[in-house]
This record gives sequence, C-alpha cells and structure tokens, in this order.
Amino acid sequence: MGDPLHHSRLAKEKREAALEEYQRGRYTVVGDLVIKAVEQAIEAAASKEGIHFHLNPKLHTQEGLNGQSKNFPKSPRI
Repeated sequence: MGDPLHHSRLAKEKREAALEEYQRGRYTVVGDLVIKAVEQAIEAAASKEGIHFHLNPKLHTQEGLNGQSKNFPKSPRI
C-alpha cells in the first residue's frame, strides 16, 4: 500500500479532482486537493528511497527528516 505506484495514482487522482473542482469554481476545495496531491507526490518520491511516513508519522515532522530534509522537506500540517 505504500509503494511509489500507489502514491503516484493517488496524487494524479487528487490533481484531476482539483482540476474538476476548479472548473466548478470551488476554490477552497481546490486548495485542499492540491495540497493533498503534493503530499502524495512527496510520499511517492520518499517511498522510492525507502521512507514511509505512514509507518512513522513523527518522521514527517522531525527536524531534518533524519538527514533527508533536502529531498523531502517538512510539509505544512493544518
């Protein structure tokens, strides 16, 4: 469930949904979906490196991401 293909599919699905909502003028929903799409894209890239945020949620917000902060910066949590 945490492989790059899975996260890539989720990112694409959320991106497509954001485009549809944009056409409908639901801009707040667009913002939420875009943020989630970017998070899934980061998850996909991270999983290629063997990093899985869902296994250790604190890793996502740790300072420096155990030396990976250049590749995977902390994402905002609202």
